[in-house]
Amino acid sequence: RARTVVRIAGKYFDSHDTVELNDERLIVKKTDPTTIEVVIGKQGSGPFVIRGSGGRIARSKDEFKVIRPPVVKTISPTSGPPGSRVTVEGEGFATGDELLLGERSLTMRTVSDTQIVAELPAGVSAGRFALRRNVKTFPTRVTFTVIHPPKIVEVTPAGGPAGTNVVIRGAHFSKEVYALLSGARLTILKRNLPDEITVKIPPEASSGPLVVVTAAGSASSKAHFVVAQIPEAVSCFPLRGLPGTEVTLRGKHFNEKTKVFLGEQALPVVKADMTTLVVSIPQGATSGRLALESF
Repeated sequence: RARTVVRIAGKYFDSHDTVELNDERLIVKKTDPTTIEVVIGKQGSGPFVIRGSGGRIARSKDEFKVIRPPVVKTISPTSGPPGSRVTVEGEGFATGDELLLGERSLTMRTVSDTQIVAELPAGVSAGRFALRRNVKTFPTRVTFTVIHPPKIVEVTPAGGPAGTNVVIRGAHFSKEVYALLSGARLTILKRNLPDEITVKIPPEASSGPLVVVTAAGSASSKAHFVVAQIPEAVSCFPLRGLPGTEVTLRGKHFNEKTKVFLGEQALPVVKADMTTLVVSIPQGATSGRLALESF
């Protein structure tokens, strides 16, 4: 490194000899017939070249490696999830250097004189970057924000018709969070960050997993959210009859949980599928309007 005194051993040295490193002249501190002492300055790595009178020249067989303190110029990106790769641009980097985030060492992928590529390990926390060489640490001013992927812990309720407000609870929800149901983006009504959002089920939504997405990744609910379609009757036959009469309703969005009322009295369901309901008129029933109810 700079200001290091290097002793070059050989023979036939002269007090007028000059020494170069990487084509730049060094300061000669001492010379005798078998030794030359030089001081390393701003020169780069390379072989020593000694020049003397009468065209004499000698070159060292090995290259002298100039090691300088590392200088960090830029670090990018400055936020991301564990596993993100970080690129450090600068100068003076060397094999064996470590990149730290807080007290944690990053996984070093590549190191050159001017660039380091390192990877954030699992469990790392936000902090300030630093370089460590042997026992010496070189702090930087660059901080990194660790963004963790979202998690879904609970969905309430687990189903409902269009217009239902659904609370999604979990962890690591960010300001940029958005939610999907079967690929359709949902309106977020409320954000209680970082662990809760409330969304609204849109018209024509279909059942499927709820998905929460942030810049760090996505999470899906374990169970499907069941979109309950509002049952609709388009015909009813017959329109009158004695107790015990079976009445057939035809329409859409019927299911085994659909209930039929005559006034306030629930009617026994004899048969049910998506387009047909058959109910029986019980004893004691009175005339009135038929109504459908579904969860």
